[in-house]
Amino acid sequence: MCKLMSGYLVVLLVSVSLPQTAEKVDFSGSYTLTGTKGEVKLEKETKWSLKVVQSPSAIKVTKTMNSLVESHTYPLDGSEGDYVSSFGGHGTCKGQLKGKLLRLESVVNPHGLPNDQVYKTERWELSPDAKKLTIRIEGGFNDMSLGRKQFWSEIYTRD
Repeated sequence: MCKLMSGYLVVLLVSVSLPQTAEKVDFSGSYTLTGTKGEVKLEKETKWSLKVVQSPSAIKVTKTMNSLVESHTYPLDGSEGDYVSSFGGHGTCKGQLKGKLLRLESVVNPHGLPNDQVYKTERWELSPDAKKLTIRIEGGFNDMSLGRKQFWSEIYTRD
C-alpha cells in the first residue's frame, strides 16, 4: 500500500511540474464577410473576403474588398514587419497569438508627417466550432486633433 501511494505521489508531482501547453488556434483558411457591428457600416453590395495563412512565425492576411486586394504579413515573434497600406502609406505591423486570441497591430504614416499616424488594433476570435471569425477593431489617429477613435467588428464565415 505504501509503494502504491508513493508511486501515485510521483505521478502527481511529475504531472504538476510539466509545463502546461496553452491551446493555440490556427486561423488559416478562407472567410467571407457576413456582417458588421459598430461605427463602420457596409453597403449590401459590398463583398469582402479574407485569406489567412498562419505559420509559427507569422500570419499573412489577404483582404479583398470588392476589387481592392490588400495583403500584409504580421510577425508573431514580437518583431515589427513592414506595412504598406492600399493608399500607399508606409508603417509597421506586428501580431501576437495568445491562446485562442490573435492580436494584430499596425501603425501607418500616410503622408510622411510625424504626427500624422493612423493606427489599427484588431482582436481576432474564432467561434468554438471554428466556423465564425469575429474581428474587433479599434482605429484612429495618434494625433486626436485629426479625428476620434472608431470601434467596430467584422463578422466572417469560414468558406
